[in-house]
Amino acid sequence: MNTAKELVFGRLRIPELGLGYCHFPVDYEDEYFKQLTAEKCVTKFHKGFPRREWIKTRPRNDALDCRVYNMAAYAILNLIINRLADRMAQQRTEPEAAELISVTAIQRAPTRRGLGGGGNWATDWR
Repeated sequence: MNTAKELVFGRLRIPELGLGYCHFPVDYEDEYFKQLTAEKCVTKFHKGFPRREWIKTRPRNDALDCRVYNMAAYAILNLIINRLADRMAQQRTEPEAAELISVTAIQRAPTRRGLGGGGNWATDWR
């Protein structure tokens, strides 16, 4: 999570339109931006070794947390979309293989509990 927060704060420092620049609607209130910048990174030493920690500077940091979670969701979704696009491109170039891919995609893989039934929704989504 530290990397995402560093990325958010780095992008907030970009002053000009371009790659990485953050755009915000004009009707956002000051409270949103106070929450977005409600943490700071400090270096603390633990047993002689430096460790970076994010410390709250205000009681509410909901906007920052939402932005970090949204970035993580986008990264996951982007990977899934790219994988799907690659599969679709492969199907267009190899029509015979496309039929095999379609059929195997419909069939469910065996689980630990037996063939085709049950499973864990948290790990079976892939």
